[in-house]
Amino acid sequence: MTIERGAELGVDPVGTAGVEARARNGFLALAAGDALGWPQEVPRRVRAPRTLPEPRVEFTAWTRRGGTRFRPYDEEIGSGEYSDDTQLALAVARSRARHGEAWWEAFTRTELPFWLLYERGGGGATRRAARAWAAGRPPWESGRAGESARYFRAGGNGAAMRVLPHAVFHAEAPVEQVARDAVRDGTATHGHPRALVGAAAYACAAWYLVRKRDTLGYGELVEALLDGVSSWARFPDSEAERASWTNAALEAIPDYEDSWGRVVAETRKLLEAARAGVRQGPLADDRAVLETLGCFGREKGSGTIGAAAAVYLASRYAARPPAGVLCAAFARPADTDTLAAMAGGLLGCLAGADRLPGAWRSVQDADYLRRLASRLALGPEREEAAAPVAPAPRAEAVFRALAENGGEEVALGGTLRARATPWRGAKPASPSLRMESWRLVTSEGQTMYIHRLEKAAERAAGARRSGSEKGGGRRLPLSPPARAPRPASPRRPEPGALAETAAPFVVIRGLATRLAGDLRERGADPAATAAALADPAGRRPGNGDRLAGLPTGDRETVVRYASHLLDHGRLPPLAIELKPVSVARDLSRIVVKGDGLPPISVGLLRERRVAGRRSFAVEPDRTNSMARLHLELPASLEFETAEDAVSLLTTLCSRMLA
Repeated sequence: MTIERGAELGVDPVGTAGVEARARNGFLALAAGDALGWPQEVPRRVRAPRTLPEPRVEFTAWTRRGGTRFRPYDEEIGSGEYSDDTQLALAVARSRARHGEAWWEAFTRTELPFWLLYERGGGGATRRAARAWAAGRPPWESGRAGESARYFRAGGNGAAMRVLPHAVFHAEAPVEQVARDAVRDGTATHGHPRALVGAAAYACAAWYLVRKRDTLGYGELVEALLDGVSSWARFPDSEAERASWTNAALEAIPDYEDSWGRVVAETRKLLEAARAGVRQGPLADDRAVLETLGCFGREKGSGTIGAAAAVYLASRYAARPPAGVLCAAFARPADTDTLAAMAGGLLGCLAGADRLPGAWRSVQDADYLRRLASRLALGPEREEAAAPVAPAPRAEAVFRALAENGGEEVALGGTLRARATPWRGAKPASPSLRMESWRLVTSEGQTMYIHRLEKAAERAAGARRSGSEKGGGRRLPLSPPARAPRPASPRRPEPGALAETAAPFVVIRGLATRLAGDLRERGADPAATAAALADPAGRRPGNGDRLAGLPTGDRETVVRYASHLLDHGRLPPLAIELKPVSVARDLSRIVVKGDGLPPISVGLLRERRVAGRRSFAVEPDRTNSMARLHLELPASLEFETAEDAVSLLTTLCSRMLA
């Protein structure tokens, strides 16, 4: 594939002092746009106020519904508080400022895994990638079937929204360096060309504005990007350290390089549409232009659409930056927080401090935003000695430190320290949930909110485990949880609300453990786990036969669990949930789930009605080979309540260890 080369994107640097002023305003306006647009993004998640505000530069406090379908909670969002867009831009900025050339390692090894603890409104692709990095593997090298392909289908704006720090850091470097780092940054979480080309184009636009000496002409920015296509359209470098990513990309999308070229052409068309809108001058209909760009369509979260829309707004409102940010923040139903953050990052670089609304100086962590921007503006030539990269602290270690030292300074891994105080601004939306929250202010000045949300059964199980470990220094055999008192009138539980088991075992625990041990005895590198386990040849009698007898999908599930055991020495906490199969037949599938691991169906729960009497029966799942092979259930077991059924299932799962 050959990408047509246009004129190089170029502009004379403005000097360190000018870069610093523009960077400080850019970071401030990015956070302000994020805070203004966040409540507008998903109105159904806004619990209060019920009426969304009209466009204005002042911030509004609101209450947000967070969590998942089965673990919901309501959280107070203070006036001017930002979401994941700003959080991740700060994470990139910290990585650059602290770790120099090792910034990407710091971002993937430390910042992304730790972000999972305090994220607010993060996108699915970024959360999945962060979980992969937390598990010690790149998201494009997943052993789980389909997960790598899902990564290469991720073309959202989650990469473009966080690349402003690269433009500031490389303000005096060639634009190609900015584009290269923006793409590399993007690959940490997204694999589709739309995400990466969008990130490169946006970073080049920001670089152009950070360096701009004189007044930006009307429409100048979009013209510069169209003239300098070659600056942001280059296919990623294929140096040795990126070989694994390139190989994975070509395996997932055989014509990946051609796809990259098609996305570049698509982005040029988007920029041409933005230019046509700008040329309409005062007669331009912003909503019509944004609709033409795709901001209200099914792909409104695309990285290329976000970049083109931000460039349009920066070109259109160069003389009135706050108006451009407001246009983005209240452009419902667009991806308003990200669009406003990206537009704010560009427009802030154009505005002097006196051209930003006074209310924006009260955005969350305003002082920290300005300090970090100033530090980045020093660039690579004047950066401090790089700090060593430390792994992110484990969630359980953080929660333990918060429980023991809440209200005092706590260590969060490496050099990161924070003052933590219990926070009452979040509460569970279900009576079966228990929640603890803390407000953290790091030693550098960033505010984070961390929540621990558990089912009541999980909390009780954790207390039992904690007591066992403290009492004798070893984990005692786990017994099934005590039965809950039987209600006078048993009723069918809501899907997903089934009591959770305290036993940290699933139906394939025994097989996965034996296979992991077999592999460990042979001295295999954990990196070869998937390949070694997927091929049962040469396995000891019993293990290989059982693995070979499974369908491909189930065999990959065993591989995934065994790999997790090899890497971590244990499985994460596991829970049992109900998934409706047939409402008419009152049938639900019993599913065991663990964070970061594939769910497994282990049986069926059927509600029966005989002579007005209700009962529940646990039955084998004859359609599922995994359950048929590894969970030996009698033909039918009948119980008066669903809780009794779960107790039995817990016992059976626990006995798998024997």
